[in-house]
Amino acid sequence: MCSLRRLDLTARLSEIRCPTLVVHGDRDPARTWQHAMALDEGITGARLARLDAGHTPMLECPGRLSQALGDFLTSRNTGRH
Repeated sequence: MCSLRRLDLTARLSEIRCPTLVVHGDRDPARTWQHAMALDEGITGARLARLDAGHTPMLECPGRLSQALGDFLTSRNTGRH
């Protein structure tokens, strides 16, 4: 089994063509704000949501995550970015 920590796909981020919401928890011990910004900058048209959470915002702040997802989906449907 190999660790995903060693797998660097940064050069391929521009190949992602679907609407993308990058969600980052400010207290995430595994990924930094710089990691989230690299995803946001590497994926054309991506949006970035910063939450007061750790590595699992779906468990730590499901309401705020739901709001961020709802805002993202609404903006995609109305053409707002």
